[in-house]
Amino acid sequence: MTLGDKPMAQFLREAKAIADELTAAGTPVSLDEFNATIFRLLPSYYHPVIAMLFEEKSQVSFSDLSGRLMDHEILLQNSRILISVVANISRQHTSSARQFHQSSQENNGYRNNGASSKGNMKWFPNPCQICGLNNHQAK
Repeated sequence: MTLGDKPMAQFLREAKAIADELTAAGTPVSLDEFNATIFRLLPSYYHPVIAMLFEEKSQVSFSDLSGRLMDHEILLQNSRILISVVANISRQHTSSARQFHQSSQENNGYRNNGASSKGNMKWFPNPCQICGLNNHQAK
């Protein structure tokens, strides 16, 4: 049995059902054994909450264990959503900046073999003889 893609609530229900079956068969599972088994089956991103539960000196009930693990699951889901949103914004910003940079190069004549994308404006590689700036010639 593993957590896999299951929601935490389903994982814990299945684990509790197995523990209840063992109890009904005459082999009860203590609360400490149950919790230790759950801890071993959880992926490493649950280690912070497991460490916090180990720090507590009293036994952790099934309902308390369930509540804390499901809270941590929600925290993890919210973190993934936030990371996804930030990545999307970053990707859009990078794409917009790249488009702006390409557009600005095209408008300055670096692309299209010297012709601007804005029409008849041409790129003059030599500076103006009067003012010394590019993009035009003295007439």
